[in-house]
Order: sequence, then structure tokens, then C-alpha cells
Amino acid sequence: MVRRVATRWQSMRLSEAKQRLAPPRAPHGTRHHRMRTEMERVDSRDEALRVIARRVASSPVTRAGITLVRHVLPPAPVQLTRYDVAVLGLPRHLDGLRVLHLSDLHVHPGSDLAWQVPDLIASVAYDLLCYTGDFIDVDDDLPALSTLLARMPRTGEAYAVLGNHDYIPFGRSHGSNDVAGLRSVLEQAGIAVLTNEARAAAGDGLYIVGVDDPATRRDNLELAMLGVPHPACTLVLAHSPDVMLRLSTRRPSLVLAGHTHGGQIRLPHVGPILTLSQVPRHLAMGLGRYEEVPLFVSRGIGYSGLYLRLGSPAEVALLTLRPAA
Repeated sequence: MVRRVATRWQSMRLSEAKQRLAPPRAPHGTRHHRMRTEMERVDSRDEALRVIARRVASSPVTRAGITLVRHVLPPAPVQLTRYDVAVLGLPRHLDGLRVLHLSDLHVHPGSDLAWQVPDLIASVAYDLLCYTGDFIDVDDDLPALSTLLARMPRTGEAYAVLGNHDYIPFGRSHGSNDVAGLRSVLEQAGIAVLTNEARAAAGDGLYIVGVDDPATRRDNLELAMLGVPHPACTLVLAHSPDVMLRLSTRRPSLVLAGHTHGGQIRLPHVGPILTLSQVPRHLAMGLGRYEEVPLFVSRGIGYSGLYLRLGSPAEVALLTLRPAA
């Protein structure tokens, strides 16, 4: 009885949110009518916000404004950021292990920042290369992604997990990309794609644990950790930091994520406008902790929706791991 009441209450709250967020009634076939129709199909407040964000980003007024802003303020180049990260349980022989973290390439016409990455990291020494999803927006981007990855150096082990836009074409709330084709492109580039599974890496004592996309609820951290012997050190890769909301009893040593773009647009004294994540806003980028588990969230490389970054420049992060006391 209590569960039925709670479910009904949640349904009423979602209905109220849809009514507040959706545009007024409009004639059939208009842009507002299509938006309201799509809003009526969503089943969560987060998805409702994504629908609105997509519609706002695609409006002619928004596109014209962004073109003007980009002309006045060209996007900042991709930054190489460096962090020392204390990792509980890291074996002493792995002290100083260098992990190069890339996320949210969004290889797509108009999203040109990804093409800066090969030259940026050409002279960077690292041991592991980790990608945390959103390689493409739609299937048509696969040839460009293949070309980009061919330019990337191959100087260490490389691992990846997939993101929500790797599964669902950008600008839609349903449908599917050619995930098998994407995995093939990544594997041909020497990148091991992990789907709720773990691999031993960098010698004894460290496991790379890759969970499927948390943004579309494909993640299963408990399943992914099953094959990891205790007390091995675990580096978890996840597209969205929302994986932290579903931590299992076996806690990771360190989690790497992306998805938020650091908010993509961050205003002074306000912070990120939209993170599309349910973790606390202060964890939308950089190094932090959630329930005592270290978490690093990359600002990512490309764009989502708006081809504009303000206060959240694109980054490639080099993390040097140190044993925690």
C-alpha cells in the first residue's frame, strides 16, 4: 500500500513538472507542438530538462547568438591539466602511474576541439589512456572518429566505456546508434571497450573496471567488480558521475567520469548552468570525493547541444597516482 502511494505521488510530481516546463498549447505541426508532444512521452524530470535543452539549443535565435559570441570570443584551446591523486590501496610499485583521461570527444561537424587532441598529447608521457564515453553524436560521425583515433599516439594500454550519445543519436530521446560499428572502430584503434567488466592492467595489483553508461541506466558496478580479487586496487571508468549514486558494498579506489562538460557554461558566483547529473554540483568537474570515494570528473573535449563553452574550457587530464596513507 505504501509503495503504491509513493509511486502515485512520484507520478503526480512528474506530471506537475511537465506542466511547468512544457510550452503552452500550440497548433499541430508547430515547433512548440512537437516539443509538448515529446514532453508528454518522457518519464523523468531529468529527461524533461534534456528535451527543453535540445529545443533551446536548436532554435534559430540561439544558433544566431552563438555564432555571434563565437566570432567575438573564439573557443579557448584544449587544455592539458595535471593532478596528483592519492589512491587508497595503490601498490607501491605503481607509485607515479600516469593515467591520461579523455572524455566527451563529440566528434561531429562544428565540434572542432577534438582535432586538437592528437598534437596536444603527442609529447605527453603516460602509462594508461582512458576514455569515458560520448565519442560521437550520430552514426555519420564514425568515419571522422576513425580518422581522429588513427592520429592518436599508441604508447600505452587504452581502455574505454561508452556514453549516452554513443547509444542514442544526439537530439533524440529514442532510437539507437550503430554501437557495434562504434566498438569496432575503437577496437581497431587498439582501445579495449569495457561493458560492466574488469581487466587487469599495468602489471599486478590494478584493475580497470568499466561500467556501461549510467546516464541511460546501463551501469552495473556490482557486476563489473565481481571478477576483481580483494583487495586489488580498482580504477573505475564511467561516462556519468551518477555511477556514484549506485555504489556497491565493494568501493572503488578511484572513479573517472565525464558527461557534465563541467557545466559547459559556468557563470561567476553561479557555477554550472546545467550539469545533467544528480551528484552535487560542486562535483561537476575536477577532483572531489563522494561518500569517501575519490572521483575525477573531466570537463571533456567537445560540445553538447550548444557549440559554446564559457568558464569551462575543454581539457585532457593527466592524473599521476600516488599511494594514499
